Amino acid sequence: MDPEVEAFRAQLRLAGRPYSLWGGRAVGVGLGFLAVAQALAMTTRGLALACMGLLAAALVVMVVGWVLVIIGSMRRQRFARAHQASLPPIPPAP
Repeated sequence: MDPEVEAFRAQLRLAGRPYSLWGGRAVGVGLGFLAVAQALAMTTRGLALACMGLLAAALVVMVVGWVLVIIGSMRRQRFARAHQASLPPIPPAP
């Protein structure tokens, strides 16, 4: 690939990287909380109400994670609009 295109893609990745990485991690942690809460609720009947707090925490963590992922995507789009790359023309099909 063209070195200019490779440099643009690397900069584009870096534009939203911290938000996307932390967002993905937060969603993963939220899913882990959700699995633990589900397992606790199924195995212990007395802890069902205590699991509601864990379910709420899981929901909050997953929402924050998705918001971070969306922010990372928006930052990449803003970077792509501000730094238009001159891509090579696509050759016609044979």
